[in-house]
Amino acid sequence: MSGGVAAERAGLYVHIPFCMTRCGYCDFNTYAGLDELKGAYVDALVREAELAAPDWAGVEFASVFFGGGTPTSLPVADLVKLLDHFRTVFDVAADAEITSEANPDTVDREYLGAIRGAGVKRLSLGVQSFDPDVLEALERIHSPASARGAYSSTRAAGFGDINLDLIYGAHGETLRSWESTLTEAVAMAPEHLSCYALTIEPATSLGRKVAAGLVPEPDPDLQADMYDFGPPVRPQPGLLGGQPLPRTRRRRTFLPRRPKVVEREATPAVRRDGGKRPAAHRRRRDPHRRRTQDREAAARPPHVERRSRDMAGPSSRG
Repeated sequence: MSGGVAAERAGLYVHIPFCMTRCGYCDFNTYAGLDELKGAYVDALVREAELAAPDWAGVEFASVFFGGGTPTSLPVADLVKLLDHFRTVFDVAADAEITSEANPDTVDREYLGAIRGAGVKRLSLGVQSFDPDVLEALERIHSPASARGAYSSTRAAGFGDINLDLIYGAHGETLRSWESTLTEAVAMAPEHLSCYALTIEPATSLGRKVAAGLVPEPDPDLQADMYDFGPPVRPQPGLLGGQPLPRTRRRRTFLPRRPKVVEREATPAVRRDGGKRPAAHRRRRDPHRRRTQDREAAARPPHVERRSRDMAGPSSRG
């Protein structure tokens, strides 16, 4: 506090665009098969941070978020290098919430232990579904077993704050399948669940299949039912104790008039005007929101955050 006014705080979002493969529904700025560029990209981020840092002198950073893409597709030494460098050039708070997204097939106990030791406190794991048929429809390369194994390894590495990303409404998914996925996810007792409605983007593999009539569009009524689903899934001991879900610090940082630095390729690094989110963070309206907004007060597990994939900030994408 200074003169009765809270000191300015900021958040740092770092975009890692590399993935093992590109999922059929993904329209984010991601690339597969370009591993030879990773080293140069990391070096560019280091230099970008050095160029931006003078403008942020005296501003404390409350959060650092590695998104993508798949940040954990980087060699662990590079991810640790970036975090250490950001701490050097920016005033990263001692208690800053430091998050990395991850995909199940890109992490093991050793990798997770290394980034946890470097200061990553929160892991957002791109599970999407525990139904193998749904994963296939989404063109995900991991299996339900590898998702379970990654979660266990994350806990074993000492992470006390884990988010699981889930997607609902894929071709062939039923309400029963979604119930099974959500029930298993809740039983695992993560600190946070993010549930996204599948949306079809034209310039994607899935979008082209839909346009060609090879795959139907998601059924909006079924997705609305999935969005409203909840009575069978109730708060359990160990999952926020049934208390209302708190915002993560990164999401709080993106509230209006809060400063942020965006590190990503081919874009300006600094946004300090407190206006709209950077273009890459803007999301179109949830096509199902109009139908479901009048049900917001309906009974549902307070620890489960339901939102369209389009309404959220960066999440586990690759």
